[in-house]
Amino acid sequence: MLRSYELLGVTMSIECLVIGGTLAAWICERPYYGNIISVPESMGIDTQYTSIQHLGLGDIEVATDKIATTYFDKSHGPRILIGHSQGAIIAGLLAMRYPERVLTVIALAGPYKGTAWTDPQSMAIKLAIEGIGQFTRGVVQLKPNLPRSRLSKLVGSFVPVVRDLSSDSEILRRLSRYLEAQNSGPTTHSIIATDDRFVIPSRSAHPNGPMVHKYLAAHPNIHHHLHGRIPEEIELLAFKAGHVLMVNDIGVLELIKNIINSEVLQSNSR
Repeated sequence: MLRSYELLGVTMSIECLVIGGTLAAWICERPYYGNIISVPESMGIDTQYTSIQHLGLGDIEVATDKIATTYFDKSHGPRILIGHSQGAIIAGLLAMRYPERVLTVIALAGPYKGTAWTDPQSMAIKLAIEGIGQFTRGVVQLKPNLPRSRLSKLVGSFVPVVRDLSSDSEILRRLSRYLEAQNSGPTTHSIIATDDRFVIPSRSAHPNGPMVHKYLAAHPNIHHHLHGRIPEEIELLAFKAGHVLMVNDIGVLELIKNIINSEVLQSNSR
């Protein structure tokens, strides 16, 4: 069982924190995120779950502060962070704050460059075009940099998550700059699916940086179309996993297990 981690000559117990997405209230812990939680637990790693404030309508910075106080200020063991959707951004912010205490970040459908729904006026058109493009041409065409409408800005003033996950969000820009400049510390494993309708599943939806590993979970129907069409640094996988279903996809769960195994073994060998 992989329970320990060598840090400065001291063996410490590994802990894992699963951070839910925007609409994942605490009541969703087992029915929705149960399979993800069970992956590190089955490996003998103590695992806990948290999410942003009720319905995810709160400020990401405030949520990050609260999670830090609850899970980092009272514990000094190394942590594996698994974040889904908005939770992936929070995991990245925590890794920025505690690089020496985060073993790795596993980001599932992380909206590092904004989400389609932060632009309410044109969201439906963008999603329709994307869906038609994927299933008729077998390619991923949409770009992640979405223009913000006046309605989006207005909604963002009342609903912070719309502001924080827009394509020109200050939080996303800060996290992007950190990852691009990062040359040590925890690796970020970004897993994005071609079936995602919230995070734009294009080749540029992943964050960039030397410590970022990129995975594209392509629907089996279009997987063969993508060979040779995506950058070499992106690992192409044949999974049927959309934004919502990703957390329960067998292939994604197996990938999470392999990443944890690899990260723990590499850390213990240093």
